[in-house]
Amino acid sequence: MHGAPRLERWRASTRSVRVLTGEVHGHPNFPDGRRITTSDLYASDGRRWARTLSRYFVLGQPDTGAERLDRH
Repeated sequence: MHGAPRLERWRASTRSVRVLTGEVHGHPNFPDGRRITTSDLYASDGRRWARTLSRYFVLGQPDTGAERLDRH
């Protein structure tokens, strides 16, 4: 930790982050077809892949009326 910044007068807080929801397939911890909410969304091309805090996802068909990721 030598050289790391020090945070004074700190407290835990919350913030809004982008996540994805959908039916997962091929996940090591959930059965196929289970509806999940991902961890924080860090990057995506908006059509084929997404990177969350815990893993990469291949994006299949979007939900009807879903917003496109590359517009935000």
